[in-house]
Parts: sequence; structure tokens; C-alpha cells
Amino acid sequence: MKKAITLFTIVLMFINLNSYAQWSIANLSSTRSSLAAASVGSKAIFAGGIGFTTILPAVCDFYKGTSNSWTAGSISKGRTGLAAAVAGNKILFAGGVDDWILSLKDNIDIFDATTNTKTLSHLTVARYQLAGAGAGNLAMFAGGYDYNIPAVYRSIDIYNALTNTWYADQLSIGRYALCGAGTGSTILFAGGIDATNVVSNVVDIYDLVSATWTTATLSVARSNATATAIGDHIYIAGGFDVSNLMSDVVDIYEISTNTWSTATLSQARGNLSSSALGNKVIFAGGSNKNLTSVYSTVDILDTLSNTWSVSTLTTARAIGAATTVGNKFMYGGGISSASAPLGSVEVYTVSNVGLVPVTNESNLYVSPNPASNYLDVTVVYNQINNENIEIFNSLGKKVYSQVMLEAKKQIDISKFSNGIYLFKVGKKITKFVKE
Repeated sequence: MKKAITLFTIVLMFINLNSYAQWSIANLSSTRSSLAAASVGSKAIFAGGIGFTTILPAVCDFYKGTSNSWTAGSISKGRTGLAAAVAGNKILFAGGVDDWILSLKDNIDIFDATTNTKTLSHLTVARYQLAGAGAGNLAMFAGGYDYNIPAVYRSIDIYNALTNTWYADQLSIGRYALCGAGTGSTILFAGGIDATNVVSNVVDIYDLVSATWTTATLSVARSNATATAIGDHIYIAGGFDVSNLMSDVVDIYEISTNTWSTATLSQARGNLSSSALGNKVIFAGGSNKNLTSVYSTVDILDTLSNTWSVSTLTTARAIGAATTVGNKFMYGGGISSASAPLGSVEVYTVSNVGLVPVTNESNLYVSPNPASNYLDVTVVYNQINNENIEIFNSLGKKVYSQVMLEAKKQIDISKFSNGIYLFKVGKKITKFVKE
């Protein structure tokens, strides 16, 4: 009987989530493609990009979820082909190029979401078509390209938001047009094009707890893919293979078991964008290699039911930027099927996304997420096994431990520092943001 109730509850949750999903349109301050986006808590930033003019605007757009409002701002240098990453409460935009004179940039614009201040730092080497990814209080910018030399870089610039310091590392092989994502205590960089102009299947994986790198391989070598993460999984989707053909492959990395699996997009494509929204992973837009075919396809994976659905953008677009704030997935800018830069942001809103599941077999939910004072925990088991609740900060330090005696529990996190935390019950892991 208890199992039947659990299944019924989950089915109702599916219905609610699907019934309240809808698309709407917002607008950036200017039309542009090849921009970057990232978010912390209730704030998102879309930065850089190239529009109709040969002089790239040093522009960014701020979205504030608490007021559902947009404001325009600036970055240190106008540039395209830059990368974004998040570390703690900071959003970083690094690298890029002035498309008109092929002037590479080493600028790193750092926005503090708590103090609403901006600072400037610099990469160890100027480059573009690099990848950014973050987890906990670390942000990394890896790989990249220099047209002028030419050169393909192994460089990784690593920022620690806790100490406000930088240090350098290297990929296993240099490559550009790669993708990156991070979750919990793991950051990875996948695919790309190496120094011999060959599309790569290499995946570099960094463990924040042990501070060590390992490597893996994609099921299909590809560049210009997209990567995003949710809970214990990182997803690498689409891209262009060694023959420059569009790929529909989704490689899925399960961190806790160090295993890989694959899934398939409904439409093969590269130059797409992705982000995670609640229990959903969303892959939007994309194109063929030379941008003569641009797509409006949106593939949505519900990680709770492990089912896929397909939606459609109002305007087909590629080489835009996507991020998530609260219950909104936002895909902004990009280039249209008419080869024109876009200024619109397509917003996919889902009600009741605060519950974030870990796996289907052991249903663990934390809400709200992000949270400020209290975290509500629900474990839907056939029976409660008195498992330990453990919370770790981004440095791997355990900051909370208690036995889970009942199916529901409220945890006081008001004294926790702002940032991303790893939440563990038994062998199941998810994350939440304290803001």
C-alpha cells in the first residue's frame, strides 16, 4: 500500500510539472550571438556577443528573479566567443575575441551577486572558444584557441572564490570548441578540436575533494556540444563529429558510480545550449556546422521519470546562451535561420520546481533551492532506514550530520555561508545553494 501511494504521489508530481510549463519572451538590450550566460541564486547575466556592428558592444544584461526585471550593464571589453562559470556567489566571464580585428582578450569579468560589485582579472593566456565550468567555490576556464599564431591551448585557469585567488593547471590534451559542466564536487571538460584539427573524444574530470584529475572518453568524438549537470549526473549533448556531421548523442556521466550511459536527442545538431531546471534537463536550439540550417527544437529530459519530451522555440536559433533562475530556463540571443543576430530571450517557466530528485529508486527532495534559512528534506522510501544526513561545503568539509529518523525533516542552514553545498542521505547525493 505504501509503495502504491509513493508511485501515485510521483505520478501527480509529473502531471503538475507538465501542466504548468509555458514559454514566454523577454528581450536583451541589444541583438547578439556567441554570447555567454550564467546565474547565481535569483540573478542571471547574459554577457558579450556580436551583433550587426563590427565594433563589439561591451554589454551585459542582468535578470533579477525576485522582481522579474531586466537591466543593462557593461563588461570590461566587448568580445565574442567568451565563456562563463560560477564559483560560490560569483559569476565569471572569461576570454573571447574582437571579431573585427581578431584581437584576443584575456579579460575576466567577475560579478559578485551578493555585493552587486564587479572586478577584473586576467587569464594566463588570451584565447577564445574556451570552456567554463564551476562547482562549489571553484570556477575553471579550460582550453581555447588563437587564430593568429595559430595555437590550441591546454591551459586551465582556476579561481577559488573563498580565497579570491587564481592558479593554473592543464588539460590532458589541448583543444578548443569543447564544453564543460560541474556539480557537487566534480568538474569536467569534454570533446573539442585538438591541435591536429581532429575532433576529440577526451573528457578531463576533476574531483574537488581529492584535487585530482582523471580522464574518460565520449561514446562519440565531437566538438561544439553542450554540457550541463543536475544532481549526480553530467550531460554532454549534440555537437559535430569527426566528419563535421551533426550528432544526436547524449553522453551521461553518473558521478557516484563513475559510469557512463547514452541517450539520444530528437534532432541531431551542434551549437545548441542547455541548462538544468528543477528535475529537468533542457537542450535548446542548435544548427548544422556552417549555420545554414538553424533549429527550434527543444529536448527536455525529466530525470525523475527518465522520460523525454520535445518542445519548440518561437524562433529557431543557435550559438545563443542558456541559464536557469528559479523556475525559469532562459535561452537568449543567438543567430537566426536568416543569419541575423537575435535580441530575444525565450523563457520556459515551470511551476513547483523546488523539489530536486536524485534518482528514481530513492526519492530525495530538498526545498526550497536556493534556500536562505531552512531546508526542507523529504525522503520517499518504502521504509525509512535511519540513514545519515550529511552536508559538505565546496571544500569537502562536513558541516552537518544527523540521522534521518523520519520521512521529513527541516534543517536550519541560516548560519551556513553562502555557496553551493553537497547534500547526502545514505548513498544518494544532490546539491543546494545557500544564499
